[in-house]
Amino acid sequence: MQPHAKRKILIFDGDAVRLAVLAMLLEREGFDVMRADSGDAIGSDSLPTAWVPDVVMADLQLPGLRGTELADRISSRWPHATKIALSATPADCTDGYSRILRKPLPPENLRDLLFDESSEQDSSTWHHGKQGSDFDNGDASKVLDHEVFAKLEKRLPPEALELLYRTMLSDSRQRLDAIQAAFASGDRKTMRSEAQRLAGSARLTGAVHLRHASESIAIRHESTSSFRQQLRQLERELDRLSQTLAGKFS
Repeated sequence: MQPHAKRKILIFDGDAVRLAVLAMLLEREGFDVMRADSGDAIGSDSLPTAWVPDVVMADLQLPGLRGTELADRISSRWPHATKIALSATPADCTDGYSRILRKPLPPENLRDLLFDESSEQDSSTWHHGKQGSDFDNGDASKVLDHEVFAKLEKRLPPEALELLYRTMLSDSRQRLDAIQAAFASGDRKTMRSEAQRLAGSARLTGAVHLRHASESIAIRHESTSSFRQQLRQLERELDRLSQTLAGKFS
């Protein structure tokens, strides 16, 4: 699924690693992204006058101009842009921003926020490849798509690449916990929703088998015993991915 008309996103963040990771995630989804490492950039010539962002994402702890003052300047320069605050801690004041996102940002949070998706979206808009248990018949060694990893490794500094995958693993563990809790309570809708988001994150980072295991839960309408088996498979694939990445970042 591609953003409507190549939406333009401007990111203000003073952390170079986080800025690179966030920009990379958005660019991989088809957005036109520009970056600024200080709020003072809004008054400089570093941002082209002809480039008008649809969305501005700003760290509340930026060097230079920040917070409400930055939001006011954004509104003055780009009155129609949606303003989103980024913060690692609860913020005292987010006046001028439409919402706040906590850092670090899981990849699917960005899609949820910036794609115009409905909760009932058709699975064909995000699903690729094999479904269900079919992936067990494929290349059992391909826990991680090395072509995807190589592309990310080429585009990101080592610390940013590691941050991306550690964030992805942490989020995947949280999604797995949510799926297991939903299974225990009989909430199939939440199971599929969380599995769909996990699959999207796995696709973004080339986690082949984790993606397939997630998709088997998100797409198929199975019996309770089949779901239980799929949950075990999902947990195994996440463990295998963790071990693979541990070897790469040790």
